[in-house]
Amino acid sequence: MKQLLQKLKKKIVENLQLKDMISDELADDTLFFDGGTGLDPTDLLALTTSVDRDNGVEIFHCDLGKKVFITLTPFAMRSQGVRLGKF
Repeated sequence: MKQLLQKLKKKIVENLQLKDMISDELADDTLFFDGGTGLDPTDLLALTTSVDRDNGVEIFHCDLGKKVFITLTPFAMRSQGVRLGKF
């Protein structure tokens, strides 16, 4: 899991061109919104598409998205195929 978190952090910084951030600055509990990464919905869509392409995991339901897009940890868990709740 730790290795996947590092990979996701690097992908977030590189793919989304976060100029003021390096991947080592992102904690596992970094919020996607509310002053965390500063990502907007378009950035999250790009990240989700990338994870789907690389890992074959879709995040297709609004309720699932609300559980996944809190911090990096649930996002990493879902990208490994871990079910979160009924999804």
